[in-house]
Amino acid sequence: MMKEIHSRKFEHRVAIMLNEYSQPLGPDKAIVNQFSSFLGTLARIPSLCRIDCTDWRLLKTKEKMWSYAQKKWIIPDEGKKWVLATINGSWRRYKTIIKQKFYKPYDNDKERLLNRPKGIPEEQFKRFIEMVGSKQYKKLAIRIKRSRKKQINMHTTVQTSFACVRNELVCDFVIPEFKASYLLLKIYSIVIYNKRLMQTKNLPRQCRCLPRLAKELLPERTRNPWNIPKEKIVIMLVILLKSLVFVLLITKMYKL
Repeated sequence: MMKEIHSRKFEHRVAIMLNEYSQPLGPDKAIVNQFSSFLGTLARIPSLCRIDCTDWRLLKTKEKMWSYAQKKWIIPDEGKKWVLATINGSWRRYKTIIKQKFYKPYDNDKERLLNRPKGIPEEQFKRFIEMVGSKQYKKLAIRIKRSRKKQINMHTTVQTSFACVRNELVCDFVIPEFKASYLLLKIYSIVIYNKRLMQTKNLPRQCRCLPRLAKELLPERTRNPWNIPKEKIVIMLVILLKSLVFVLLITKMYKL
């Protein structure tokens, strides 16, 4: 559970670098992954993130989490939103794990209390059981399950954040060997910045990074130099996105 980080002295803190979107980018990917894992451990501390709370917004310990993270890392103030959002995601996943391992396998609350997870106070776990068994919570779980089924492409970068993936793509696109992909990116950016017709949630990770990547690589004047009519945007988008995805897949296979 990241004991070496939790036992780190204040003077031995490691500085975290942020990109322009206030997301961790350095000093290197290994440190960023370690930082993310550390934040995940905070979500498992019962005194900071209670599992019997239904909504992240109701937790009153966010400032304590932020303060504790700053004692172990040098984090710019701009990174606070990302830090808390990461802990929020880990907290929600942790509650799902608790539900799967310590709630569903047992038939009644008495057995669940006898087999409660170590480290979680009995009263807190008891309220968690009551919360999960309530009608309101079950309705919410069904709605979340339906929404999740609509998501086609899952997160496949493990600990690597999209900020790091986008940074790697920036490095790739400036290499001469990737001129074809860079050209497609330029055309793609012209279409995207005319009108956002595409929802990027269900695209592969490379494509999801492209809108911001285009903004980083291309100056304002190159985004729509020809004043393309909006009527032609849809047709261009379909053709160009197919080509773009094909090139990205071939590039990925070539790297492997």
